[in-house]
Amino acid sequence: RKGAALLGLLVLVGSCKRDQAPEGPHLVFDEDALTLTLMDGSEAVLVFPADGLQLGTAELSDTKSYDPLYADASLAWHAPRAAEETGDGWTLDYGGELEAVINDITVNETYFWRENYQFECMTRRLLDEIAASKAPGERIRIWSMPCSSGEEPYSIAIHILENWPRADVYDIEIFASDIDSAILARAKAGVYEERALSRLPQALRAKYFRRGDGAWQVIDALRGSIAFTQTNLSDSIQTARFRNIDLVFCRNLLIYFDDASRRIAAENLYQAMAPGGFVCLGHSESMSRISSLFRPRQFPEALVSHKPFEPRTP
Repeated sequence: RKGAALLGLLVLVGSCKRDQAPEGPHLVFDEDALTLTLMDGSEAVLVFPADGLQLGTAELSDTKSYDPLYADASLAWHAPRAAEETGDGWTLDYGGELEAVINDITVNETYFWRENYQFECMTRRLLDEIAASKAPGERIRIWSMPCSSGEEPYSIAIHILENWPRADVYDIEIFASDIDSAILARAKAGVYEERALSRLPQALRAKYFRRGDGAWQVIDALRGSIAFTQTNLSDSIQTARFRNIDLVFCRNLLIYFDDASRRIAAENLYQAMAPGGFVCLGHSESMSRISSLFRPRQFPEALVSHKPFEPRTP
């Protein structure tokens, strides 16, 4: 899962002490900024660009995944490059450090075979329907966004190799994207502890991983089959790199967006996809509540969203 509220950040405004500490760390949004309050009562205000997103409200206490924020002054090591005193306090220009701040505050919680029923739907239904409009040897493009530390795209690849008999008939491309550069580096390395693999069958673990130094690493051939890219789903310029995508896994991301930013994300997904393509969202997410661009499709294994085929011109 991703703390997607940070996608529109530009600058970090300096921290200040409150008279009384809050009950717990939390985020508060308004039209122009996000205020992050830590356990010690200090605040950091993250300011959106003038044309940026208004992203609603989230409480950090809702999930243990925000562990980095529980440490006192956990943002202190991101020293600003410059500071300017204004009537509202100190405005800090973090320059290249902004990426490090985003990496620390975004949330990554996943494991192999998560919501496996969607992978079963993929290999039993979706890929066959996608392949019906393609000739043998043509490309089938799959996009995992956000991919977090890589468990999802590797799960997709393994499930296809193990369960779709026509995997060798088509040129299958798997793209994996995330806004967090640090987590992408971990995904590319493909090294995981026991907890991440707890739901993966032992036979598949032995086949697609090698053991070493108390961890498991994805075999080189499988790691080399995934194209990892840093991408902001709310940025139409960045998502324009993706076109003719047949199947998207965008799970447990949009729950962190407000209505306006969800619509932007849905539009960017729609533009990236091929007609007839499918989107798999998280179990608590609903595309029908976000956008009318897609149509719901109910399969025995899962409910997915479908990009309709464009009407043919007479």
